[in-house]
Amino acid sequence: MNEIELNTALGEQLSKKDYEKLKNKLMDLARAYYDDDAPKVSDHEYDMLMVQLKACEKKNPSWVTDDSISQVIGGTASSKFSKVTHDVPMLSIEDVFNKESVKEWMENVKTNYPDAGFTVEEKIDGLSCTLRYKTNDTEPYDEANCVCYDLVLAETRGNGIIGEDVTENVLQIPDVPKRLFLSHDLYGDSFQVRGEIYMKHENFEKFNEKEVKAGRKPAANPRNLAAGTLRQKEAVLVKERGLNMFIFRVQKVEGATRDILTRTQYEAMQILKKDGFKTAICGFARTFEEVEALIDEYETHKDGRFGYDIDGAVVKIDVIEHQDDFSTSSKYIPGHIAYKYPQKEQKARVTDIDVALGRTGKLTFTAVVCDDETGEPLQMCGTSVSRVTLHNMDYIRERHIGIGGVYGIFKSGEIIPKLTETIYKEPERLFEVPTVCPFCGSPIVNLGSTDYFCSNDNCKERAIQQLDYFVGRDQMNIEGLSIESIRFLDSKGYINASAPASLYFQAEKWHEDGVFAKLGKPEIHLENEDGWSEKSVENLVTAIDKSRTSDFIRVLASFGLPNVGHGQAKLLKKAIEKFDGKEANYFGRLLEMYKAGYDFSKIEGFGDVIKKTLNDFCQSILDLGIPDKDHTAQKYVDLLDAVDILFIEEKAAGASSLEGLTFVVTGSFENYKPRKLLEDEIESLGGKVSGTVSAKTSYLINNDTTSSSGKNKKAKELGVKIISEQEYRAMAYLGNISLGNSIEK
Repeated sequence: MNEIELNTALGEQLSKKDYEKLKNKLMDLARAYYDDDAPKVSDHEYDMLMVQLKACEKKNPSWVTDDSISQVIGGTASSKFSKVTHDVPMLSIEDVFNKESVKEWMENVKTNYPDAGFTVEEKIDGLSCTLRYKTNDTEPYDEANCVCYDLVLAETRGNGIIGEDVTENVLQIPDVPKRLFLSHDLYGDSFQVRGEIYMKHENFEKFNEKEVKAGRKPAANPRNLAAGTLRQKEAVLVKERGLNMFIFRVQKVEGATRDILTRTQYEAMQILKKDGFKTAICGFARTFEEVEALIDEYETHKDGRFGYDIDGAVVKIDVIEHQDDFSTSSKYIPGHIAYKYPQKEQKARVTDIDVALGRTGKLTFTAVVCDDETGEPLQMCGTSVSRVTLHNMDYIRERHIGIGGVYGIFKSGEIIPKLTETIYKEPERLFEVPTVCPFCGSPIVNLGSTDYFCSNDNCKERAIQQLDYFVGRDQMNIEGLSIESIRFLDSKGYINASAPASLYFQAEKWHEDGVFAKLGKPEIHLENEDGWSEKSVENLVTAIDKSRTSDFIRVLASFGLPNVGHGQAKLLKKAIEKFDGKEANYFGRLLEMYKAGYDFSKIEGFGDVIKKTLNDFCQSILDLGIPDKDHTAQKYVDLLDAVDILFIEEKAAGASSLEGLTFVVTGSFENYKPRKLLEDEIESLGGKVSGTVSAKTSYLINNDTTSSSGKNKKAKELGVKIISEQEYRAMAYLGNISLGNSIEK
């Protein structure tokens, strides 16, 4: 019995209660995959659970309800973007897992259409998107007497009926034509094409290399990174990270005098390719043997020769009007079937295990692996694999992981390298957690969990990781200061990673003396070091200076206190503002609250754990100067002296006009890079930020007020005033509320 037969049998044996549990579990997994871009299980595990569900529903059709994942599309439209109702539903393609199922499907088609032809296309592992184009009557015809078409809307699949308007981000994808001159006879007044947005391996690896060097968690796989990137509010990130797109279907054509694009799939793909669209690899076949040959050929493409991921092959009835005769469910595109390639396991030999240290002092473990036969890095799904994350010591012990051991390895979801429970060869020795920190030599301790920590709060490696977190994009945002730069500056004595305020001290000295000198050695200057120049030093100082003015939320989050991130800082900030204290400074009033016995666990979303963190933080500051007390809080005090945080009173005087107002932010800005700085500022000044323009929106902030973006169009439809960055600043800091009074809804 193969795996498909086994899961089919399991599904047929399910009770009604177990069926409901499975249905709910699959819906939860679908939300994690489609909406959160954070899959909880591999694609293969999900597919096998779907096999069970479908087998159970086939045996017990009366149990099937409209909300079953077998009947609906997995995703929903994000609230961060304007919602779009599709002209043509963006349905899924039904999966099959063996070639016999493909053959049976083709034979069924041949019963009705004996001469039927089929296209076989690569199934790209990405994010589905529809592009809408319309004629631009203001542009003259080109030399070939073709009409100008502009991209007017790009929409994600969402739940298949309603998706997200991601036009601004899709405009950053080089594969997507923004303007085309095409034959009106073929393309009519408007047309829509659907395709898959994906990320190439080289861009994925480049992104992850940067994240790892910066001490951040790498992305799980190209598909999820592509989906997450497309849903970023900052369109510039799409361009920076690099996305691509293949077109695989004509959705709709209106006003054409010839029906070639909607007649046959193969011919339509050839025309689209000729006219400037990048299309998925597409072959034509009439017999099962020819279809099977193309499926097998495309499977060899999984070696990465084309630099992107595929997870199957899609077989389509070539004559488009015949496709509707073969509908299996309202969830699936009729006349299509997707053959999913089987998951393959390889043998990996562990040659070493690297131990790293995070900013909390926790040890992390990574296995260095190679192909057991060749000794070279493993080649898996188009990428070179030489490192595998080992989650914790329990994971390592359960799998008997150690130097010299040979283990099964596969790519979870086709992407994430993961050791299986298969042991082909026991290790020469099992790996044991170090007894001392590999960086500072202090004892390693276990705090009653599966994790191990360096016991030295002053460990230099931990300080470097903490400083890297402090300067990060979502904290103080000191641009261009990578973890490699931090290591260099610290090792050479230009800064002290254990004292983050030294960055600001050195910037001040640069302004005074015109040089960035070593601490205590004014005759040695940074600009004379290899890889540095007067310009790069000036850029560093400029970035440091820019970070000086910040808000309480970003500063507190940058401290990296346990369990206190941006969300907790926002809630704490509101509590501080409500507290009747004398101190005008946020941190000063926080200390007032602590000394008054304020119970932080009563703040919404807080509990005893965060309460203890805040109590310990406040007490550590009060203990400064007392002999025999822990003085690690001095670095926080030094930082608070170095940065300018908006006072509580300043909020009342300078930003009362934002109270009760809701903003939507789009486009790029001169004074807020990244755009999250503007969103944080709005919230810190009493306003609300939404990702979607609606009747409740007070203002849309966009420097390009004449843009034809989806948000601008929606704002104009609803009478929402579009204001520039400078108009917003006048409102926020100069009290210019006349803007608000001019809105007519």
